Amino acid sequence: MLALFALSIFLGAGLLFLVQPMVGKMLLPLLGGSPAVWNTCMVFFQGALLAGYLYAHLLGKIPSRLGQLIVHAAVLALAALALPIGLHNQSPPLDSEMPIGWVLKTLALTVGAPFFALASAGPLLQKWFAQTNHPHARDPYFLYAASNLGSMLALLGYPLLLEPAVGLAGQRVQWSIAYGLFAALALACGWWMLRRPVAAATPISTPAVPPADPPASDETVQAALSTSVTPLVRLRWVFLAFVPSSMMLGGTQYIATDIASFPLLWVIPLSIYLLTFIVAFSPRCRWVARVAQALLPPAVLFLALLLYKEPRFELKLIVIPHLVGLLIVGLVCHGRLAAERPDASRLTEFYLWIAVGGVLGGVFNSIVAPVVFTSVAEYPVALVLACLARPWRISRGVKHAIHEWWVRFNGALDLAVPIAVGALFTAMPAVLVWFGNRMPSVGEYIRQNEHGWGYWALRMGIPAALCLIFARMRLRFALCVAAVCVLPFLDPGKGARVVHADRTFFGVYRVHASSDRNRDMTWHQLYHGRTMHGSQLMMEPWSLEPTTYYSTNSPVRDVFHAFDGRSDVRAAFVGMGGGTLAAFGKPGWVCDFYEIDPAMVRIATDPELFTYIRDARAKGVTVNTDAVGDARITLSRAPAGVYDLIILDAFSSDAIPVHLLTREAIEMYLARLRPGGLLVFHITNGYLDLSPVMARAAETLGLVARVRDHNPRNDAERGLDPSGSQWLVMARAEHDLGPIEPDDRWEPPLTRPDVPAWTDDYSNLVRVLKWK
Repeated sequence: MLALFALSIFLGAGLLFLVQPMVGKMLLPLLGGSPAVWNTCMVFFQGALLAGYLYAHLLGKIPSRLGQLIVHAAVLALAALALPIGLHNQSPPLDSEMPIGWVLKTLALTVGAPFFALASAGPLLQKWFAQTNHPHARDPYFLYAASNLGSMLALLGYPLLLEPAVGLAGQRVQWSIAYGLFAALALACGWWMLRRPVAAATPISTPAVPPADPPASDETVQAALSTSVTPLVRLRWVFLAFVPSSMMLGGTQYIATDIASFPLLWVIPLSIYLLTFIVAFSPRCRWVARVAQALLPPAVLFLALLLYKEPRFELKLIVIPHLVGLLIVGLVCHGRLAAERPDASRLTEFYLWIAVGGVLGGVFNSIVAPVVFTSVAEYPVALVLACLARPWRISRGVKHAIHEWWVRFNGALDLAVPIAVGALFTAMPAVLVWFGNRMPSVGEYIRQNEHGWGYWALRMGIPAALCLIFARMRLRFALCVAAVCVLPFLDPGKGARVVHADRTFFGVYRVHASSDRNRDMTWHQLYHGRTMHGSQLMMEPWSLEPTTYYSTNSPVRDVFHAFDGRSDVRAAFVGMGGGTLAAFGKPGWVCDFYEIDPAMVRIATDPELFTYIRDARAKGVTVNTDAVGDARITLSRAPAGVYDLIILDAFSSDAIPVHLLTREAIEMYLARLRPGGLLVFHITNGYLDLSPVMARAAETLGLVARVRDHNPRNDAERGLDPSGSQWLVMARAEHDLGPIEPDDRWEPPLTRPDVPAWTDDYSNLVRVLKWK
């Protein structure tokens, strides 16, 4: 019987979390590959999980166990009518700026019913197991670890095993078959509940607050469980579930924004989140939560420092600290939940309140934060709340012994110390410059390592040490962390000020204005996340000059040279940025921009921010900015063979939307190209090596391809604000490449045997990650 219940819970949890990245991947192409797709999906999944827990709680109140079984059998059967899962020709959202409602509705119609049925499996089957006469029925919480283990293995198995081997169509069929197997096992568990008599209830007298580390034996664990559940206790349960949920979603978006939004980066944080549940509710691992409590202050402070000024380090050094921080915070919060778990009679209620906290975390990150904040401020908020999740360590006797004036003085310090910490962080660059002027060796080191670990440690070390002195004072330390988290919004960069900030479903946009007093010049720089996507010198005549990835010796200039002398060119630019590509247009040209986010269109066409588009129109270039929506959809509506040049320059921070690089997408682009036209991809990326993927796609479609890496440090002429870049060109024949073909700097891209061409049904980014 125990094996049957454990297997049923394990399989149900596995299917529950296997479908999440599967459906998220189905939605990505319709929403521009935005990292917010996953967070919005998580809101739905957490809400459906809460609904499943509520259903299990209410079903358990039916006096007849046979009645419970009949009702649940009906729910499982009705949910099966929605199989196989899929989008079923869902149209794209009409509101492209904030399509959260569309995502939630689409998920409810496609996967809502099966997910709801599976969501109830954990608490319901544990409740049924507690109603048997099995020796372990009095404390069925150990089955919660089996549930989370199934979830974690499914999440890790999807990107590492299932996704590389099976396309989306095959995944849908296999998942549907496994759902049928789960339904049979769940009904078998119900039959066992009817077959075995209910265990006799034993009254339990316990204190309202259990020991921090309950004994591991079955007899004493149950005696340590709390039977007094007050509103304050329920509120604490919700808070302790809210913090790691919010931190998990905030960390996922923070990581995926720079790298790419794909299943592996979704499931790793979620797997760690579930791992903390497994460890916290394991009787033999309660000591881990105590260790995590000691590690939480330095871990959270380190993450706050990374958010303040994170240098561009290796991929592993960016991802790992955030995952370790999530692990520690999850162990602390879930460890406290495990220590306060009630007896088995309140099992479903306990899980229900945990689910409420998880849902509130998702709602805060995915629905409230994009409306309230113009930055990803929900992640720093979660870090500050994590500091408050630690147990209080000041005894009441000591607190009451302190004089009233000392209490007031102590409260004043709770505010004064964080302000002093923030001031010290702000002043440290000036302090280091002062030392550098008086100690030439120190000054030389600072100039050479301004963006490295050494300078970062010098600048942050002293203020961080001051913060850690107050680590045992929960409120004061939390406010110190809050001060560190606020600093990035007050200090956007060297001599820069934020002249525009906006946040949509697709990301956070900031326009910085920086001045060079020596040359009387002002630059406007567009940032999406932490990556710059456009720069313009706001001064005639240089305001017409493209910069950064498009500067003097940029590979994209070679592409436009292929059309020298022609005035009848029509070009399509996918991705707008600051509108820099419009500067390459010549009188008589028609340039059509395809942009998914209306906020980006407003930025590029506002002459107070950028003037590339306005200036291009002034010199006779027709610039159209009406095609708002995902380019896979809007560009497909263009007539066949209408364009001479199509440039894919779409980014989400440092990540390129994967669905714009698949074989089906390239075929659609080719259908819109005239004979002799060029297809250009901007594939600059710090974390993904996309050249082999595109080379394989060109080979599969019978196209010729050339790639060129540009490093401005190797060029004699630097141009205005140059940036390194990588561009790839495809054409139907070699003679279509024009002056690019004889240019030695343009080389045929190399393929890799382990990297196939991506398709709408199959794409695996793990193989092209740059781990160094």
